[in-house]
Amino acid sequence: MSFPSDTIESEGARLRLRKPEIEDVFCIYEEYAQDPVVTRYMLWNPHKNVEETHEFMGRMQTAWESGKGHRAWVLERLEDGALLGMMGFHHHMAHSIEVGFVLARKYWGKGYTTEALRLLIDAAFSTPHIDRVHAFCDVENKGSARVLEKAGMTVEGTLRGYMKRPNLDPNLRDCLMYGILRND
Repeated sequence: MSFPSDTIESEGARLRLRKPEIEDVFCIYEEYAQDPVVTRYMLWNPHKNVEETHEFMGRMQTAWESGKGHRAWVLERLEDGALLGMMGFHHHMAHSIEVGFVLARKYWGKGYTTEALRLLIDAAFSTPHIDRVHAFCDVENKGSARVLEKAGMTVEGTLRGYMKRPNLDPNLRDCLMYGILRND
């Protein structure tokens, strides 16, 4: 598989990661983009209206078309096509990607994000030039920390004052850095 593929899924999986489509805008807005609980630890504020989500989707489509910047997939449940959230990545260095994710609240605690992250890690490592996948997690975000650990990632350290989380605090916040190597 070349990375990134428009669609990532595996045999026996409950979901697929697929390139977002403009038709997803309203569902993304309704399911999670405007939810202050879901966006609590995000680097962006809850969307005030569907137009903000539409602008976001425009940026995602531009990134896919150009092959540069933050690219994201929709997490889609196979049994019914439900849009659960999104998972994205940045390709900062030739050998490494940084991942992030968001999931609608009604799907929390069902293992979807861990499954999707494992699919993404496997797809990344099926590409010869990617040897490392990493992620950052606010030190208070216990749910995301569990997902990263269940997906096989290891805490590599704490980065002091590394990111701002506008929904929590106007100041810089500490983050945990997680990583997994191809040979782990």
